[in-house]
Amino acid sequence: MKLSTRSPNIPIEPNSKRDFLDDVLSSLLVADSAVVFFEFTAPWAIKIEYEVPISCTVVEGELWLSDQNRVTQCFRAGDTFVLPKGMRGKPYYISSSEEFPQSWITANELFDKGQHIPFNLSDPQHISWGGGGSVVRIFSFAFHWFDQCYGPLIDTLPELMRINVEDAGTTLQNLMVSFLFKEAHPEQSGFGSIVAQTAQLFLIHAIRTFAVTYGSDREGWLKGFSDPRIAKALTCIHRDPGNKWSVETLGKATGMSRSVFSKRFTEVMGESPMDYVCAWRMHLARLALETTDTTVTALAQQLGYQSEAAFRTAFRKMTGQSPKEYSKSNASNLP
Repeated sequence: MKLSTRSPNIPIEPNSKRDFLDDVLSSLLVADSAVVFFEFTAPWAIKIEYEVPISCTVVEGELWLSDQNRVTQCFRAGDTFVLPKGMRGKPYYISSSEEFPQSWITANELFDKGQHIPFNLSDPQHISWGGGGSVVRIFSFAFHWFDQCYGPLIDTLPELMRINVEDAGTTLQNLMVSFLFKEAHPEQSGFGSIVAQTAQLFLIHAIRTFAVTYGSDREGWLKGFSDPRIAKALTCIHRDPGNKWSVETLGKATGMSRSVFSKRFTEVMGESPMDYVCAWRMHLARLALETTDTTVTALAQQLGYQSEAAFRTAFRKMTGQSPKEYSKSNASNLP
């Protein structure tokens, strides 16, 4: 899978102009993406089990989504679900009926039986399937994040994110459907980059809506975003990841004592302040190694490590690889 050629902005240098959610969303970078428009007619059922993350948005009609435990929910026009970490061996089923499907075809079989071109990252596809009954129309992105290890932002997201039309609206999705499938001219070069950028915009909108609407009921940064003092500490870390942060300095920045801050941060975020600082720095380091020619020496300095050796040790502890090994393995995963 070939990465898009755009140059993402890796937020390593101090920046005081953005709020915490700006920092989060600017760090959720889509490397590449495919887009498909589906038209299903009842009865139909599809088993989806992709390693890569996907999103699905209902444009017209309704569908039922079931997990492997047969927990079922309905999605109607304008509703979206996102699987931000892929399925990881946990299949989902989408179908025309509330009842858990007794038979289905897999997503790969759908592409074969529909006699369409192979699934790839450069051409939009329009695939129809089903028994001729009531119609549901869906558009779907499959994508990769730049940070192949996901990092503290994506790891914290739930396995399944539901975004209702009442919260997200339909203006953006209508523009995307019209543009990608009617006006973007996929036969012309550069369409892959357009899809990746469009997926980036759509996912930022979806995750932002999810964070604002449901964040206080979740864990990690989603919950921290809703706690003013913890959000202030997170903003400090994100704005200036290279600062010599400690529990004491972060507590002082939020107006709390060292012990009170440490306890509250851990309760809200599910990890200690310094563990989060390290995880955030390593996330930025992986992005930089994957998308820029920044040297390890420069990264160590930018991310607040007193020596290159200290940075290498922290990086290996977090990823199981040296920075050089990580860069090589990431490159080798791209066909």
